[in-house]
Amino acid sequence: MLSERAIFYYNKGYNCAQCILKACEDEYNINISNDCINSAGGLYNGLGVGSCCGVLIASIMVIGILCDNVPFYRLEMAERFNCEFGSLSCYKLKKDNNCCKLIEVSCNILADIIDKGQKKY
Repeated sequence: MLSERAIFYYNKGYNCAQCILKACEDEYNINISNDCINSAGGLYNGLGVGSCCGVLIASIMVIGILCDNVPFYRLEMAERFNCEFGSLSCYKLKKDNNCCKLIEVSCNILADIIDKGQKKY
């Protein structure tokens, strides 16, 4: 399950965004370079300044890979995330949630979107 895999990586020391990418790499058998995983280090803690949540950004990156970057699916991810948590801002999200909860719920939303929109090879 995607959320369990993401939490596994989070507990191994990957940050919130990196664990989404690593879990999706495993779950969907996609190749995400180490450079990309490392660059996602900068997404942690809302781009380092409490801005947009790194979990959401990484999820949208994966949608770009698996769903042909269709704008509808990116928008759906952001809207469902915002409806679930009431914000896209890491600063605000961390007041009421821990990162594990954000990762878990986001993975469930992401998996649902991928199931609907994944390009067929």
